[in-house]
Amino acid sequence: MKYIVSRRFPLPETATELNQSWYFSLWKTRQWPYDRVEEGDTFYWYESPKQRLVWKARLLRCEKFEFDTVEQARKGLIDIFGPFDEDQPYFEDPPSKGYAMAYRTEAEERLNLPRPTGIRLPMLGWLPVTPEIERRWLAG
Repeated sequence: MKYIVSRRFPLPETATELNQSWYFSLWKTRQWPYDRVEEGDTFYWYESPKQRLVWKARLLRCEKFEFDTVEQARKGLIDIFGPFDEDQPYFEDPPSKGYAMAYRTEAEERLNLPRPTGIRLPMLGWLPVTPEIERRWLAG
C-alpha cells in the first residue's frame, strides 16, 4: 500500500538522516492505519510547512502496541527505538491510554512535489494514495 504521511515540522534533509530517524503516532482510539500499515509499504512524506511531498520512502520497520498510561507509552517507544525528544510535538500532549505505532523508513527518493489544489490531507495525517492522487500529485 502507499500512503502520504504528513508531519507539521521539517523532515530530515538527507537520506542518511531520514534513515536514522524514527517516528510514531499515538492515538486514543485505534485509528485505521494501525491495522493496515505494513513493513514494505511506500510512504510519501509530506511536510506541512512547505506544503509539499519531500521524500518517497519504504517502511522498513513498524511496531504497534497498546498502552494504559503515558509512562507505558514512553517506555514502549524507548524499548523499540531508544531515547527520543519528549518535547517534540507528537509527544507534547499524548493520550492517557491508547494505541501506539512506531516506525522507521528508508529513503528512496528526495522529492519536491507541491500539493495540488483540491487535494486535502486528513487531520489524522495519513492519506492512502488513490489512483487520482497518483495521477494528479505523484506523476510529477
